[in-house]
Amino acid sequence: MPRRKRILCVEDHPETCEFIQALLSEYEIVGADTLAEGMRRAAGGRFDLYLLDYHLPDGTGLELCSRLRAFNRKTPILIYSGTNFISHKPLALKCSSLPLALRLAFDRQVASETFGSMTGATEILSAAT
Repeated sequence: MPRRKRILCVEDHPETCEFIQALLSEYEIVGADTLAEGMRRAAGGRFDLYLLDYHLPDGTGLELCSRLRAFNRKTPILIYSGTNFISHKPLALKCSSLPLALRLAFDRQVASETFGSMTGATEILSAAT
């Protein structure tokens, strides 16, 4: 039996990771609600995608991205935010290894124009992993 692909969802709102699990039931979603917990889980397991909220209680998704890249240069990373303003967007785009279209998910309007509804989320994540 093939190994089920795993996504580390680092998000301080657990319902977001629960939504992703419901949407992407063929993936194993492992949740973490802080930067520190995300680092512990990433260091202790193998993941096919890191999904990082930009705003975390103990740091930012960009900080976590940099720490993840220090020991893992290959696993794709998607940093997202519910806000329209991220002060270090160019650094975040550089840190992520996903195609530009996925990385543009920072901007709600661009994300909406790029991805449309969430019905294509499985195809988007499948292409990334």
